[in-house]
Amino acid sequence: MDVKGKRIYCVGICGTGMSSLAVHLASLGAQVEGSDNSAGYYTAEFLAEHSIPVHAGCSRHRLLNASPDLVLYSAAYDPNSHEELRAAQEHGVPCISYPDMLSVLSRHTSSICVAGSHGKTTTSVMVLRGLDALGVSAAALIGTSFRGGTPPYDVLVIEACEYRRHFLKYHPDIAVITSLDHDHVDCYPTMRECTEAFQAFAYRASSALVLGRTADVQHPQGITVIPCGLGGQQEYRAEPMSEKYTLHPWGLAGAFLVPGDHIAEDALAAMAAVTSWCRKQGRVLGNGEIQKLFDAVRSYPGARRRFESVGEASGVLVYDDYAHHPREIEAVISGIRDRWPHRRLVVDFVPHTFSRTAFFLDDFAQALSLADEVILQDIYPSQREQGHGAEADSGDIAALVPGSRWFRDYDSSFRYLAGSLKSGDFFITMGAGENRNLSFRVLDALRHREG
Repeated sequence: MDVKGKRIYCVGICGTGMSSLAVHLASLGAQVEGSDNSAGYYTAEFLAEHSIPVHAGCSRHRLLNASPDLVLYSAAYDPNSHEELRAAQEHGVPCISYPDMLSVLSRHTSSICVAGSHGKTTTSVMVLRGLDALGVSAAALIGTSFRGGTPPYDVLVIEACEYRRHFLKYHPDIAVITSLDHDHVDCYPTMRECTEAFQAFAYRASSALVLGRTADVQHPQGITVIPCGLGGQQEYRAEPMSEKYTLHPWGLAGAFLVPGDHIAEDALAAMAAVTSWCRKQGRVLGNGEIQKLFDAVRSYPGARRRFESVGEASGVLVYDDYAHHPREIEAVISGIRDRWPHRRLVVDFVPHTFSRTAFFLDDFAQALSLADEVILQDIYPSQREQGHGAEADSGDIAALVPGSRWFRDYDSSFRYLAGSLKSGDFFITMGAGENRNLSFRVLDALRHREG
C-alpha cells in the first residue's frame, strides 16, 4: 500500500498500537496527525519525537479541516457513534480500523506476528532487536514505543492481539504464540473459546509456527512447528543455571538484564522466530550471527511499560510494568524476588477492566499477596466498557489482601508513598491507567528527599 504523500488522520492515535502504526506510516512518507481523549499519554512523547501532531479531544471540524485522504481508527471506537468518524464517513473519506490496516500491510509485506496471552510485547521487542543485530530492517507495529528500522523494510514485526479475534485478520509468515491463558473474558467467556481463537491464529502461519510452553494448540501440516519452553526434553528449550540460562539448540549461555524465567522463555521464542524467518529468506545463520542474535535478546533492557526502570533515589528502586493479569503479576514479582531477594517489595496496582477484575478476583488477590505491601487504585476501564453494573471494584481486591490500601485518587497514593517508602525498598507500579506517571512523581519526591 503506497501511502507516500497521503494525508492520514488517526483517531485514538495515542493507543500503543496506533502510535506505532502512525510512526510507521510517517516513515513511509505519509502526512500523519491524529486525536485522542487526552494528549497526556506517554505515547504522545513518542509521537512528538517523530513530529506527529496530537490533538486532545475529538472535533469533526478539525478532522474535516485536515482534509484527510484516509482515516484510521482504534478498534476501541465505534465508527457509527464517534463524532470524527461519523464526519469522515459523511464526507466520503475512507475509514479503516487498526486491525484492518495491519491486515492490509501484512498481506503485502513479509511479517512475523507475535501473539500470546502474556509476553507479546517483550517477545516482539526482542525479535526487533535480534533482526537489527543481523542487519535486517524491520518495522515495529507493536504495543510499546519502540523505534524500528528504516524503510525500505524487509519485514513487519506485528504484536498480534487476540482481543475480539483481531489477530485472525493478519497474514504471518512466521507466527508466534508465546503463551495461552484465559483472558479478555468479555469476548472469551470460556477457556475453550480462547483456545479456539489461538488455534485459528496458528493456522494462519504460512511458513513457521513457534509455540511457547503453555501454547497447546493444534497446528497446520506443511509448515515448520517449533515447540519451546523452560526445561523439558524439546529441542528448543531454556535451561536455568543459577542466574544464567542456556538456550538450546544453540547451547549459548548467559545472564539476562531483566529477571525472570518468563524473560528467558520470551528470548527463546524470539530467537526461534528470527532464525525461522531468516531460513525462509534463504539465509542460514552462522555461529557468529547466532551469537549476535543471542546477545541482542539477552541484553533486552525492558521497554516502556514492560519492566521499565524508572530510576533510583533515596535507596529506593523504582520500576513500572503493564502487568494486568494475575499470571503476569506473579511472573514479575517472582523475577524481582530472584534478583533482589532482600528488598521490601511495594506494589501499586491499577486493575484494567471491570470484567477482568471480577472474573479473576481471587487470583489477583493471591498474586498481589506475594508483595510485602500493596497499594490499589480504582479500576481503569476499557473504552469498550459501557458500565460495570454489579461487577467487582478495587475494594474487593483490597478486602482479600491483608494490609493493603485502596486509594481513590493518585494524589492520595502519591502522598502516602512519598512519605512511607524507605531505603532498601523496591517500588513498582503495575497495571493500566496513569500509574506510570505516579512512578515518576514518586521518584521525583524521593530525589527531593535526598536534598
